Amino acid sequence: MFLLVDVDELADFSTSWDIKATPTFFFLKDGKEVDKLVGANKPELEKKIVVVNDVVPHKQ
Repeated sequence: MFLLVDVDELADFSTSWDIKATPTFFFLKDGKEVDKLVGANKPELEKKIVVVNDVVPHKQ
């Protein structure tokens, strides 16, 4: 799931998640951050999505 957050509108949220640059991608498992990517690095984002997808069990 991808969510878009307006860091200006939700400044408290941005601060609580330590968002200092955009885009910032968080990878969560069981509500906890397991990885983070800052910046628009498409190859790195694709790699992290594959890794996280392999770690999280799939629903059948």
